[in-house]
This record gives sequence, structure tokens and C-alpha cells, in this order.
Amino acid sequence: MKWKWSNLAWPVELSFKSLRGRLAALLGLAFLPAGVIAMQAGLSAVSERQAGFQQSVGAQEALVVGELREELIQLREMARTLAANASLFVDDARVCNDTLVDLGERFPNIANIVVIDASARVRCANHAAAVGQHIESPLVETATSAGRSAVGFVRSPVLSAMPVFAAVAPTSVGPRSWNVGVSRAAQPLMERVAQVSSQRDTYSILVDGQGQVLVRFGMPLSRGDERELTEFLREGATTWSGGAFAIGSSWAVIAPVQENALYLLRGWRPAPLTWSERGEIALALALPLLLWLIAVAAAWWAVEVYVARPLSVLEDLARAYARGQTTYGEEMLLRGAPMELASLRRTMAAMAKTLSGRELRLAEALREERTLLREVHHRVKNNLQMMASILSIQSRSAEDEAEARGLARANERVHVLAIAHTHIYASGEVHEIALDELAAEIARTLVGSRGSDVRLKSELEPVRAEVDEAVAFAFLIGEAVCIALDATPAGKGAIINLALKGVSEGAIFLGVTSPDADTVAPTASSALRLIQAFARQLNANVTSCQATPTLIEITIPPAAAPAPAPAPAEA
Repeated sequence: MKWKWSNLAWPVELSFKSLRGRLAALLGLAFLPAGVIAMQAGLSAVSERQAGFQQSVGAQEALVVGELREELIQLREMARTLAANASLFVDDARVCNDTLVDLGERFPNIANIVVIDASARVRCANHAAAVGQHIESPLVETATSAGRSAVGFVRSPVLSAMPVFAAVAPTSVGPRSWNVGVSRAAQPLMERVAQVSSQRDTYSILVDGQGQVLVRFGMPLSRGDERELTEFLREGATTWSGGAFAIGSSWAVIAPVQENALYLLRGWRPAPLTWSERGEIALALALPLLLWLIAVAAAWWAVEVYVARPLSVLEDLARAYARGQTTYGEEMLLRGAPMELASLRRTMAAMAKTLSGRELRLAEALREERTLLREVHHRVKNNLQMMASILSIQSRSAEDEAEARGLARANERVHVLAIAHTHIYASGEVHEIALDELAAEIARTLVGSRGSDVRLKSELEPVRAEVDEAVAFAFLIGEAVCIALDATPAGKGAIINLALKGVSEGAIFLGVTSPDADTVAPTASSALRLIQAFARQLNANVTSCQATPTLIEITIPPAAAPAPAPAPAEA
């Protein structure tokens, strides 16, 4: 069998049709803002944790930048020291050259040491090829105009085949317009900075105060990260912060090598998370969600214990009260319920007690009514039997044949009334009566009372009629059968056919025929008039009503529905 989602049966107690389901939905919606806030708090905690971690990495990178800064400061101090050395500014340039060559040998990491005269030409240097070269550099102009040392990055120096870090200091002992320049190669120093970096995937960018990139080393950036970095540098040194900041998928820190002149930006790509770090992040995200679920569960438990469960107990109590039972065990469960529910339970108990008393009184009144009804039925039956006995005695003692025949017919009619009365009150029903059973008993009683050999053939279908119409039906049947008996000669084995069936739209058909009838009874005219009278009472349609040959067919329409009671007039 193929499995379907419809095979899953959701508990009815948690559906929207139940109070518990609706309360669960309301609690979920009510605590939804708290859940969102909790998730936001978890995400903020994770974000702050990541930012804090990157800030710590940024602090390490700032230390690396500090080492580079110390190297450049030493370069500047060397330039200042040489600018205070009077031997470099004597008239004999050979003494200056020898001194600088000696210094170059003592400090192999220094690329060039030069003394620059007022015309920006190299007067002496540690390399002979540099003597006489003209130097155009912003560092020389800055040192000359400001009268203080300047440190920076020279992109295309005259004295070196590669970009260098340089420091220029104005002399304080020789001619005021002379300067001492010291430079060292940038590549080895930047490579050493990259080696001592705390991350493997790093990059270093040297920029000036306007955000112009002077040189860069390390890993390349994606187009998006490169575009974001360019936007950051374009804002200028006044907007650069000292802490770690995100650039695309990487983090970076920027620190000044010389304020407003030279800055080093160090960037790195965060290392992949370890399993312990992932566990901490998952815990930081799951803990607020767990707290939200605990809050929802606690609220649901409180509603279940203090509202839904007492209501269920009240429902069970109401059902027990409806059955007339008293369940003290379930009443004990409501001791801890809110006072409103406990009051409702007491009200229901009082109402059940009142209803139980009323039911007892109604049952007693019903027993008394049934007793009275049986007594009335018994007395009416006795009276009818007494009347039938008197009529029978009177008919036997009558000297006139017509008088005897009239008393006998009266006796039969009393028997018909007694049979109708018995069926009405002995059946126990107050709305309808079985006409087929009534017709069969009347016909058998009348045929049996004549003591003749007439055979009765009945074609009776189960038909029911209103109790108010039972007496009229009984007399219709009785008079029709009596006409057939009176018209049938005795001793010939005559046949009387009795038919009762339902026809279309709830109508009832009654037919009495006697194919052997050949005489007209003296009482036929009065019986026919009675049939017409009872037919009018039932709004029946008498199709045929003949004494000889006996053929009586009557169609009785269904009883009209009672008119609705008029609505009470508005005040």
C-alpha cells in the first residue's frame, strides 16, 4: 500500500476545533516576538563573538605593524644622528665618502646613505655611483621646508633599482640647506612582516595619507573585496579607525607608520571554524531558542493544569449529571482549580440536583397519570361491555323483528367503538394507530358475531393514521363490513373482500366488496348515510357506495398538518 501524508492522524485535542489546539496557537503567536528577540540575541552573541575574536587577531596584527614602525623609527633616528655628525659636512668630500662607506659596511640592511646639498645633488654617498646624482623626492622637500626629519616610501628612487623606505633629516651642524638621506629596501622588510603575521592568508598594503596605494604584498582579493577596499581607502586617513574591521570576506587593521603620511593596512581571511567553535556557536544559537521553547512549554503546562484540565473535568461532570450520576472522585480533582471553575462546578451540581428532583416529581406524576389512564380505560371498557350486554339482551327480548335488528346493529356498533377504544388506549401510542390491525380485528369480530359461514378475505397493507381519526375509520370499516354481511345470503359460503392500502401522496384506500351479495338489507340506507357522514368528517372521497351488489370504495387523504402557532407580538 502506498503511503500518503493523509495517513498521518493529527490528534483532535491539538486541532483548531479544540480549546487546547487554539490555546497552543495563541501561545505560539504570543511568544513569537520573544522567540524572535531570543534568536536575534543569539545571532548578536555569535556576531559579537566573531567580532571580538577578529579584534584580538587585529591586535596581534597591530603588533606586527608596530615592528615595522620601529624599524622606520630607527631609520629616522639614524638619519638624525648622521645629520648631527659634523665630519660629514667638511669641505673634503672624500672624508664624507669614507665615513659613509664605513657605515654602509657596518649596517648591511641599509641600502643607501647620502648627503644632499642645497641644489638636491648627492655630495657624498656610501656608493660612489650615486655621487653627483640629482634627487627629486617629496621627502627632501618636506625636510628642507619644515626643518625636521621626514620618513616615507620612495617609489622610484635615483639611488636604488627598487622601491625603498627612506628617512631624510636636515643638518644641524653644516649648511642649513643640506640634508642626510638614509634608505633601506622595502621588500625584505615587508616579507619579514608577512612571516611574523598571525594568519597564513594575509595581505599587506602600504598607503599614504590620501589613500593612495604605494605597494602591496600577500594574497590577492576578489573583485568585490577589492572594490570595498578601494571605497574604504578613498575616505582618507581622518576616517580610518584603529580597530579591526570587515572588508568583504576578510578582516583588516590599519595603523600609521607616520601620521598623515604613511599607513600600513594588514588584512587576513578568517581561519575555518573548529568543531569546538562550531559547537559554541550552535550553543549560542540554540540556547535562546531553547529558552523560548521552555517558556512556551511552561505557559502551556500552566494553561493545561489550571484551565484545560479543569474544563475537561467539568465536561465529564456535566455528562455524569446528565446521566443522573454523582462522581465525587472527579469533583475532588477541582479542588485546586480557579475559584470561577469551582463556582461553576457547584452551580452545575446544584442544577443537577434540582433537575433530578424535578425528574423524580415528573416520574411520579407520570406514574399517577398512567394509573388514572388505566383506570379510565378499564371503566370505559366495562361500560361499553355493559352497554353491549344490555343491547344484546334487549334485542333477544324484542318482539318486533325490525326492533331486534336495530338493537343488534347498535350492539355491533358498540363493539366497533370498544375495539377502536382498545386499540387507541391499549397500544401505548398517542399519535398514530395501525389501521390494518384495527380493520382486521373489526372485520373478524363482526363476521364472527353473525355466526354465518361467510368467508373473509383481507388484503391489508401496513397503514397508519392519526389517533383522532381512529373512531371515524373504525365506523367506516364497521359499517361497510355490516352492509356486506347484511346483503350476503346465509348458507352459501359467500365471500367478503376487505382491502386497505396506501396510495400516492399518503392517501389511504378502503374497499369492501361482496360478489355474492344479492339482497338489500333494510338497514342499508342508514348505514350508507353513516358512511357518507364519517367520510365527510375525514374529507374522504367516496368513489362507490352501493348496497347491491356490495361495492364500497373510499379514498381518505392524509391529515392536514397543524397550523403553526402565531408568533408573540412584540412589546
